[in-house]
Amino acid sequence: MLAVLVRSALIPANELARAQAVIGAMGCPSLFLDWDPFVCPEVVSNPPDRCYHCKKRIYSLMRAGIDPYEITVLLDGTNLDDLDEYRPGLQAIRELDVAMPLVEAGLTKSAVRRLSRQAGLSTWNRPSASCLATRIPCGTTISAELIKLIAQCEEHLLQFGYAGCRVRMVHGKAHIELAAGDLARFVSSPDRLSTIVFFAAHGIRGVLVDLQERKFR
Repeated sequence: MLAVLVRSALIPANELARAQAVIGAMGCPSLFLDWDPFVCPEVVSNPPDRCYHCKKRIYSLMRAGIDPYEITVLLDGTNLDDLDEYRPGLQAIRELDVAMPLVEAGLTKSAVRRLSRQAGLSTWNRPSASCLATRIPCGTTISAELIKLIAQCEEHLLQFGYAGCRVRMVHGKAHIELAAGDLARFVSSPDRLSTIVFFAAHGIRGVLVDLQERKFR
């Protein structure tokens, strides 16, 4: 087995660090690859199927990377629930013949969490994660500066313990989404004012908070 991690600016730094820690704990050989999404026009222009173009390049990079190791099967962590959502990246996974063992086993996200907990994995209750490009509406150009700004805003919230938070940028305004149970704490604590000041210092004209908390399966 070979653990392959593709690093890019679209992945939050804390998620990359966590992935590297998990790989280290596994004790298996690893391969770290770097990818620059900003050289891909199909990614930067942010069309509705942006995820397809990202996945196509990432898994093509993985394919090339594992070739010297004589590994022929590449595995992806898609689960059964993911098939019910709009995920253009699935097309790239199928085109490149990447295996989806969790789907083949009929495992939903909740089943994966249950089995992970039984196996003693530290990741069993981690909030769902997605790349930083998902915080930007389709059609809005993705730039290194905008991605960095979103990462800084989410890191600000994470330092106060708002795990699983999202900061979506829409027309210069920040839309904050918090995990279930965090909304009341945020609006009634000094964290709210601190966040307004921090965002304003980074040129954000308005801060909105979603009243519908994020749920995790």
